[in-house]
Formats: sequence, C-alpha cells, structure tokens
Amino acid sequence: MPQLNGLRAFCVLVVIFHHWTGAFVHFRFPFEAGAFFFFVLSGFLITRILLHAKDKSQNLPHTYRNFIIRRSLRIFPGYLLILAIHLLLNQADVRENILWYLFGIVNINFAFHGWQGGADQFWTLAIEQQFYILWGLALLFLPRKGALLLLWLSLLLPCLARSLPAFVGDNALSSLLRPGTLFGQELTMTGKLTWNAFDYIAAGCLYAYGRHEGWTLPKKPALIVGAISALVYLVVRTGYLNDYLPVQVKGLQQFFLIIGTLWVVHLAANGIPGLIGKILEHPITQSIGTKSYGLYLYHNLVGGLFYMAFIQHKIGMAWFPVVFLACSALVWGLASLSWKYLEEPIYKKKSKFPYTRKPDPKAPQLAPR
Repeated sequence: MPQLNGLRAFCVLVVIFHHWTGAFVHFRFPFEAGAFFFFVLSGFLITRILLHAKDKSQNLPHTYRNFIIRRSLRIFPGYLLILAIHLLLNQADVRENILWYLFGIVNINFAFHGWQGGADQFWTLAIEQQFYILWGLALLFLPRKGALLLLWLSLLLPCLARSLPAFVGDNALSSLLRPGTLFGQELTMTGKLTWNAFDYIAAGCLYAYGRHEGWTLPKKPALIVGAISALVYLVVRTGYLNDYLPVQVKGLQQFFLIIGTLWVVHLAANGIPGLIGKILEHPITQSIGTKSYGLYLYHNLVGGLFYMAFIQHKIGMAWFPVVFLACSALVWGLASLSWKYLEEPIYKKKSKFPYTRKPDPKAPQLAPR
C-alpha cells in the first residue's frame, strides 16, 4: 500500500511546518491534525500485522514476544539516539524527566505538567509504545469478539468523554470519563493521557479488523460521509463559521476528524487514481514517507534554531524563507543519515524474529495418514 507511505510523508511535513512556524505566523488551517493521522494509520497497519500473525501462529507468546522485539528494533534506535543528543545538549526537560522518556510514559508527565521543552513530540511516541504493548496482548490473547468489543469501547468512550460536555455540560459522567484530576493531582493537559487519545488508534484498528473479516464499505455512502466529516472538521477547526455553528457540532470536531481520516486511509489503502495517486506514489514522496520517523524525531531539535534565530538574535522576518530552507535541509540530512546508518541496518534484523516458529527438523514427525 505505497500510497499510505505517501500520506505519511505529507502528514509529517505539515506537522513540522506547524511546529516551526506556529510562533511566527498564524494559520487557521489545522496542521496539527497530521499527528492524529499517524495514530489512525498506526492502528490500521499494526492491527493488520497482528491479525495475519495470529492466523498463522501456533505459539501466541512467541508471536507476541517477536512482535514487541520487531517494534523495538524499529522504534528505539532513533528514539534513544535523539534522547542522548538532548542529554548531551543538557536540555533540562529531558534531563529532569529522563525516566519518563525511557519507560515510554512521558505523555502522562505532560498531562500533569504541560509542555516541557524541545522534545514535546515524544508524547505521541509514548502512546504508540503503550499501544504496541497493550493492543498486542489484547488482540493476540483475547477471543476475537472480546477484542472487537474492546475496540468499540476504546473508540466510543473517549469520543463520548470529549463531546459529552457540549451536549449536557459538565456533570458526573463527563468528569468520570475525562477527569480534571488524577491521583489527587490536577491535570494540565488531559488530552495527552493515553485513554483520551486512544479513539484515533482504535478507529484504525477497527478498519483493519473489518477488512480482515471481509467487511465492505458501500462506496458512495463512504465517500459522502468521509468527505462531509473532513469538511465539517475543517470548518469547525478553522473557526470561520463559529458564530453560526451550534456548540454540539464544535464538541464533535475530533469525531469528524477521525471519520475524515479513516476515509482518507480507506481511499489510499485501495489506491487513489489520477494525479493525487501519482503524487503519493512519486519516489520523492515515498522517500519522505520512509524517513518520516526520523524527520519527526529530529524536527523539534532543529526547530530550536528557528527560535534562536528569530527571538534571541532577532533576525528580521525577511530571512524567514532562508532560515526555513536551511533548517529543512538540516533535518532532512539528519533523518537520511539516521535511516541509512542506524534505523535501516538495525530494522533489517527483524527477519531473525519471525512471528511464527519454523518447524524443528529434529522434532519427531507424525506419519501422514
């Protein structure tokens, strides 16, 4: 599904653009939606892998162990390197909260204390790591119906928690689903808790589950619902019609984002024809998509140069394009080097950890009937 890799490229680019320019130029377009797209896409791709592995597995603990190892080979080389760089640069955020980063739970720290510094994008990586561990266990070891029920709850309850106050105001149920305090401490950013972001991932998981089970989406209704949902989200998020929209529609904006994103994933998974499809499958787009993880890891580190240039050294905005292009070249170089000499060589070792065990040639074989 190369077009999904192409979508990954555009999503990482809009996230980088948003993080680098947000302090200087105000855009109404919701560039941050690219980060949530990664959740939906990750849920879809990982669930496909797990379902196919489960179908072939004769030893589920072995399959789960190797799934975690393979994910670790993909995630941790670049992850640990960028943490080491932040420590060498003596960045207070990483230094003071290093255990939160190492154990993949820094999103919980952000939920309590808010943004910390130049490694803020790690909150999404923490949720991804928790997703691999928890969903891998659930899907592989729960009965199919139990896993499906868990998915529906993971999709609907966070959506309900997010939108319920718009319909009934703050009450006991909305406070229970989306608490303002946890363990007696006030939450600064509740949306960074794993539970409150899991509906995006669950949506992708459900779509993968449906495809695996042979569910089909009616083409025209899916097109209408997906396109309308994406449009409504853009209208609500940009705020151009805020004076004319009921508060209930505003409360459902993230639900519209999920449906719109699923629609785009559905289109790309089946192949978008024409010019858009050619752009998504272009070698340049594919190369960006392949290196999107490295770009995401390093972009905030390089983005610090933006703030140094324009805030500390007070460079005029006329130099904005030059600095932007220079930082773009730098982050691309870092991501390319990281992929070629660190990420790809280590990830290739995944072949040593197959999801299914090969038959032991020394084991006694049953005589054929």
